[in-house]
Amino acid sequence: HWKVLGLISAGAFLDAFDIYLAAGALGAMVKSGFSDLRLNALFISVTFLGMLIGAGFAGYLGDRFGRRSSYQTNLLIFGIASIAACFVPNMTWLIALRLIMGIGLGAELVVAAGTLCEFLPPASRGRWTALLAFIINSGLLVSTAVGYVVIPHLGWRYMFAIAGVGAIIVWVLRHRMPE
Repeated sequence: HWKVLGLISAGAFLDAFDIYLAAGALGAMVKSGFSDLRLNALFISVTFLGMLIGAGFAGYLGDRFGRRSSYQTNLLIFGIASIAACFVPNMTWLIALRLIMGIGLGAELVVAAGTLCEFLPPASRGRWTALLAFIINSGLLVSTAVGYVVIPHLGWRYMFAIAGVGAIIVWVLRHRMPE
């Protein structure tokens, strides 16, 4: 159970990390002239539009192709899109990629708790799900702390790189997770 929790929560943690990195990254983008407030609002909006789309399809795809397949696909989607975000030439491209990231991010959160509960006995699901939620929500604190150090010294692009590379690492590790 600990191994399954680790694999599931690692992806969900990175999901939260990626969502919360927007605050620091968008501020840095405005300061550098890469973006403005209007484009930042659009960035946030398409993030949640993508999450809505991803969440809407996650359950169906999980039932149709298996939870593990669905889980791996959404992690790969937001991982690759996050890495690609490091190289965007302008905010329009970043917003388009953020929509794609959002699809993977929304699906990740839906599938996480459901997948975890499939491996746990009913009597202890509440405790394990609470632990999963604690790990996911720690993504805010970690993203903020990392952004505090990384953004001023390396720039906002590195925040997307951290989330994307982390997602690919978890994607590789999850190949060991049972269906």
